Amino acid sequence: MKKVEKIKKIKRELLIWTIAFPLYLVSIVFFFGLRLFNCVVIHGWKNIPFWPKRLIIVSNHPSLWEPVLLNYLYCAQTLIWPFKFVPYSTPDLNNYNKWYWDLIKGRFIFVPRQRPAMRKYAFRRMREVLEKGKILILFPEGGRTGTNGTNNWLYSASSKNRLRPLTNGATKLAFQTDSPILIVWVKGSDKALPIGRFWPKFWKRTDIFVGSTINLVGNYKNTKDVKEGTKQIAETLLALADETEK
Repeated sequence: MKKVEKIKKIKRELLIWTIAFPLYLVSIVFFFGLRLFNCVVIHGWKNIPFWPKRLIIVSNHPSLWEPVLLNYLYCAQTLIWPFKFVPYSTPDLNNYNKWYWDLIKGRFIFVPRQRPAMRKYAFRRMREVLEKGKILILFPEGGRTGTNGTNNWLYSASSKNRLRPLTNGATKLAFQTDSPILIVWVKGSDKALPIGRFWPKFWKRTDIFVGSTINLVGNYKNTKDVKEGTKQIAETLLALADETEK
């Protein structure tokens, strides 16, 4: 029975890739069009590890636009080895579990933020993806920055930039899988895709700042190590945010 299910899964994956990958290639052309007209500007290309063994991309989360855009940081390598370099995204189950995403749901690891038991399953899937040498995109704010319903903020040194308090998932995954973390700061995407809007305002400029890669060392079972690791991620994100103001 398991063998039959495995064959069905392989057939389904092949069908999806047969249809979805050509569409992804078309979307790369569209992405480069956005870059050509300065609707999307990427700063710090040289900071992107060219051929990582495995990688976690961590970003702030101003909108639902950057989860789409960050998938193209490795578009060149994707043309050579798509099974490795098409990143896995970790969207909220409520925002992206729609029929029109069906073709690329294989690259989604849904995070049901209100269901702790299912969150554990999602975390296991993320760990498995990294252990297989893939790329994982995470937004440790746990939701869009502007939807924070509290006054609990993490501020940068300049006080011009802020984050919601970060979850510990990225830190624990880095500890468990020995994965480096690429820090990214996104500006302007909340103007391109404001909360409540379906289609982006493509003409509104979004800037993607690629920062340093950090390597966290610690024990995922040690609460102090996890807190320190998450603090380091937050400080590095906010430091990069302040650099964008210069």
